[in-house]
Amino acid sequence: MGDLSLLIRLLVYFVVFGWPLWALARPIRITLLHLNDVYEYLTVDDGRKGSFARLETLRQRVRRSNPNTLFLFAGDTLSPSVASSFYRGKQMIDLWNAVGLDVATLGNHEFDFGPQILRERMAESRFPWLAANVKGKNESDFVGEFVIREVGGVKLGIFGLLAPDTRENSNCGPNIVFEDPVEAARRVVPRMREAGAEVIIGLTHLTLEDDKRVARAVPLDLILGGHEHEPLQSLVNGCPIFKWGSDARILGQVDLDVEDGKVLAMDWKGLSVGRSVQEDARIARLVSDYEVRMTRELSLPVVTLTVDADGRSVTCRHRESNLGNLVADAMRASAGADVALITGSSIRVNKVIPAGTLTRRQAMMILPYENGVSKVELNGQQLRQVVEHSLGSLNDKSSPFPQVSNMNIDYDPRRPAGQRVTRLWVGGRPCLSEKNYTFACSEFIRKGGCGFDMLPGARLLSEPHDSPSEGVALLEYLIRQKTVSPRLEGRIRCQDGR
Repeated sequence: MGDLSLLIRLLVYFVVFGWPLWALARPIRITLLHLNDVYEYLTVDDGRKGSFARLETLRQRVRRSNPNTLFLFAGDTLSPSVASSFYRGKQMIDLWNAVGLDVATLGNHEFDFGPQILRERMAESRFPWLAANVKGKNESDFVGEFVIREVGGVKLGIFGLLAPDTRENSNCGPNIVFEDPVEAARRVVPRMREAGAEVIIGLTHLTLEDDKRVARAVPLDLILGGHEHEPLQSLVNGCPIFKWGSDARILGQVDLDVEDGKVLAMDWKGLSVGRSVQEDARIARLVSDYEVRMTRELSLPVVTLTVDADGRSVTCRHRESNLGNLVADAMRASAGADVALITGSSIRVNKVIPAGTLTRRQAMMILPYENGVSKVELNGQQLRQVVEHSLGSLNDKSSPFPQVSNMNIDYDPRRPAGQRVTRLWVGGRPCLSEKNYTFACSEFIRKGGCGFDMLPGARLLSEPHDSPSEGVALLEYLIRQKTVSPRLEGRIRCQDGR
């Protein structure tokens, strides 16, 4: 009875005088779910990992345990994929909307279909896109810089940053301007503080090196990044940096304990998006709707491979590949050119395709971009410059290592960049500096993408809008062949003494 009387007196006291401050001053736990570089809505790794249907199950599970949850995405989703070749990324927006994404930052592949398509996709999004260092010409708005979200009574400031080399590596057009990410962060973070942000989070699509530059330059509580396709963690200037790989194999979870606007503690883990996670039925139906539309056309057989075709990135970006030879031959045949070159990084299938029947879907996965096939005229000296550039950044993950047709290249990686080609033959004969050759490549690098600055001035022999895309050129070539047996032919030989 005495305990009950005390409880009643306490309740009366709280009603009259209010709750004491000490009863309110306790940490608020905020959960951040984070993904980056998601191109596929289906499973990957032969069904072992990924899929939006599994993601939704995990998201709901986490949100039930903590309603103070935000779902963040660090860029690259509209392209490339087979489905995006059909839907230009609309299928990804529909799915991000369906799983309740809260905030996203732009990735370089968001520009693959050009700024106008990106604007359409952003308009369809039920979440904001951010990139503080991306502007329209004359500094007009193209995308938001930051948002402030109140979660559990805490004001979270989230700003976006995008790798500036997107202007060379995607189809941004002439009216998109990029600011150095560090300068953008220095400009925008104080404005976020003035707007009331208590916890500052960078949602970035940068290299880890640039993420570290940003963390050193401005005081941040956390960077959730993308761009690299592998799980990465770092700590710089007291700021943790997390990336979680690609294609939703791992769902990142970061838990913040916040009190009086300060992060007191932080826990993190990666949630496996594996077979043990049951698919959400609603999302599975949405995915199925998209798949049904493509299945009939894509399941048709195209060609018979008599040998395994090596499309792994580790091969195509570093040495001659039999699949690279096949792709380059298809491009040369489509353009009717003397020679052809395609960068190994354009081949996106990233696996060995086993011998047997190749379907339309499998063929389109090899070259999912919509770059047209261009044909230009180069003299031998210019052709050598193109090849030298392709071999000039061999230690760079984005190296434009060449896969070629009707060329033979010997090179020595120990020599300085620009002087690595020791032998260049065209059609079984030495390449002559003053002789003119017709050269097939993607319209992307023809316009100077990936640093091919020597190509935009070359004489254009075919209008890109009259030419098929790389993927269509490959598909048409395979259909004509019926059976193919790509092999290594010594088209590119490394002379490093090993």
